[in-house]
Amino acid sequence: MANINSISSGAWSAGSTCSGGAVPSSGDNVRIEAGHTVTVEAPLSLGGTCVLNGTLAIKAHVVLKIGIAGGSGSD
Repeated sequence: MANINSISSGAWSAGSTCSGGAVPSSGDNVRIEAGHTVTVEAPLSLGGTCVLNGTLAIKAHVVLKIGIAGGSGSD
């Protein structure tokens, strides 16, 4: 599990959007910084924390699965 911050607006899947050129994976802790819009363009599972000081945009017809703290994260 890594701690990853946005460094600019862009696609979730683009290394240029986040610190260290990282593309967040399901267990990472992600912080979207103020003034940044990070766009999810493909199905994604979030298992770590996701702090939104900026905007998380989700394209139409994209599935975003979010694990609940203290829960199993399953349907």
